[in-house]
Amino acid sequence: MVETESTTSTDASEPLSVIPIPDHIDMSIQADVDRLRYTDMELKDMRGKLSIADQAVVIEDGSAKALGGGIAFTGAYDTQDLAKPTYNFKFSLQQLDFQQSFKTFNTFSSFAPIGQLVTGQFSTDLIMSGILGQDMMPDLNSIDAKGLFETLNGSLKGAHPLSVVGNALDIKELKESVSFDNLKSWFTIQKGFFEVEPFDVRVSGMPMTIAGKHSLTQEWSTPLIQSFRAASWVRVHWAIRSMQG
Repeated sequence: MVETESTTSTDASEPLSVIPIPDHIDMSIQADVDRLRYTDMELKDMRGKLSIADQAVVIEDGSAKALGGGIAFTGAYDTQDLAKPTYNFKFSLQQLDFQQSFKTFNTFSSFAPIGQLVTGQFSTDLIMSGILGQDMMPDLNSIDAKGLFETLNGSLKGAHPLSVVGNALDIKELKESVSFDNLKSWFTIQKGFFEVEPFDVRVSGMPMTIAGKHSLTQEWSTPLIQSFRAASWVRVHWAIRSMQG
């Protein structure tokens, strides 16, 4: 086993490309990296065991500090087919900052574009696999993932769909800023679609059920807000219809 300890970086201006894993290498590395800069993201105190064999890298007990919180990960990167390299990872993201995360990861923005309008912290546990493109970015249509999303504290401001519903119901909180503290929701990503399973919240004392589904390429979506009390639903229905044309 080889042990490493270093500080390293990649040039964000250089285009990324597939990194082939040679078929003649069979080794293990205990990585201990003080600081690693990968494109726009800086990882600190990165640790983990890397096993390299059969044109693949398997990472065990990986961890790092990044994006205002902590990241734990285990998984594999496989280049047996260089035209379609694959990945399969399990992540535990703890207390990450919304703004840092969505500005750094284009993939996060594809999963939940509305996250760019949220301030606060979130955590998530997810299992994710798929194919990487030649630019080392995930092929959105190949992603297969599921997990649990949790906000520790969050505030959503400037979301047009919520403003439309807020105007329809004359709810100040929906029109201006909505707080989502200690919210938990299951989600899945399959066949190019991100789907949030229904969960219940209260806004200005009003119970509502929130769920939704949208294309990762932003081609199609269903409303996030699914139900209100019966007296309000007619107005919400027509407000959502007006957004959809």
